[in-house]
Amino acid sequence: AVVVGDRYELVRKVGAGGFGSVYEAIDRDLERVVAVKVLDLGDRDLALQEGQALARLSHTNVVTIHDHGFGPDFRYLVLELLEGPDLRTWWRDKSTADILAKFMEAGRGLGAAHAVGLVHRDFKPSNVRIGSKGQAVVVDFGLARQVEALGSNEDERGVFVGTVEYGAPERLIGEPGNERSDQFSFCVALWDALSGVNPFGACTAATSNEDRVRAILAGAVGAPRGGRRVERALRRGLSPNPANRFPSMDSLMAAIAPEPRRWAWQELLVGGVAVVLLAGVLTQLMPTRAGGRPEFVHSVQAAWSGHVAVVAAQQGNADMALRHLEAAKRTKISNGSSRELAVLSEEVARELGQRLMYWDAATAWQLAILFARDAQDTNLEQRARKGLNAVYRAAKSAPR
Repeated sequence: AVVVGDRYELVRKVGAGGFGSVYEAIDRDLERVVAVKVLDLGDRDLALQEGQALARLSHTNVVTIHDHGFGPDFRYLVLELLEGPDLRTWWRDKSTADILAKFMEAGRGLGAAHAVGLVHRDFKPSNVRIGSKGQAVVVDFGLARQVEALGSNEDERGVFVGTVEYGAPERLIGEPGNERSDQFSFCVALWDALSGVNPFGACTAATSNEDRVRAILAGAVGAPRGGRRVERALRRGLSPNPANRFPSMDSLMAAIAPEPRRWAWQELLVGGVAVVLLAGVLTQLMPTRAGGRPEFVHSVQAAWSGHVAVVAAQQGNADMALRHLEAAKRTKISNGSSRELAVLSEEVARELGQRLMYWDAATAWQLAILFARDAQDTNLEQRARKGLNAVYRAAKSAPR
């Protein structure tokens, strides 16, 4: 039997491609079945750095990397063995909602890789498998590279490695690419899943990289299922210019995620009337503070304003959301109510941030800071300050 790393006994080949072979293997030390991917060694130092980065990557939607090492002229990765179908096989006859949900899982896995500085470089439906719990799992990190290394590795400049059908245009012309190149590939795959066709047409053996780039520059053809919101997000992710795509996988996920249930304004009105009636009854029962109205009534009305602000933010109405929060801020309320409004302001800030409404989100974070300060809750105030700093950074790095 062939043994890799003095420990992994290769049992059978389960997959192969232009960039390595995958074997089912037995881990003799731990007596478990694993997958071993064998790749060309390349630059040993670079391979070591990438292996260490992969080992740090732990996420439910990313294949688990157990170990990595080197032979005389090869490197290997030891992975969990996934025997579920790939994403293309899985999505047959699935609903639009199911497809979007599964791609959201895969997108979160891809985002987790980016968070540790790795670019996958070959995202496609066959490189996502369904795990034992039904979750989407991103696999095949054989072409993954650290972002910092991509720009400095001259051996890969001018050379495209990956799958042309899903390749971003900057990579097809020989640039190293980055996280936004993975984003482009993800959007091609999701468009394919939702429409049944690749947005830029199928590739054949005769399709050159130059032909593919021309097709991408001509624009995506047709429209995927999922509605205008999903199509709009995918078209942005498929922009030929990387700077025009989303700043991160997280922001792309926020753009394609199903919208929260929209409360009809009739429901809000009925709820508002109920709050006012309740407040009126309690006015008669609660002791009043100096100046007239019970503080409790102000707290109920302020909390109502905070909840309306969250619903307005979910509908993308930043003006209404901020107007309600600012009205609540002008009301004298208890520490407990101030704490609740700080949390509601955070929700508004996150909703607006996910919609890339960064400056409105910053205002909501500032209100969260003020509410937290009124509540004398330093932890909440600190958390809101971190949120404010994060949204400022996002605003500065966003494409203009």
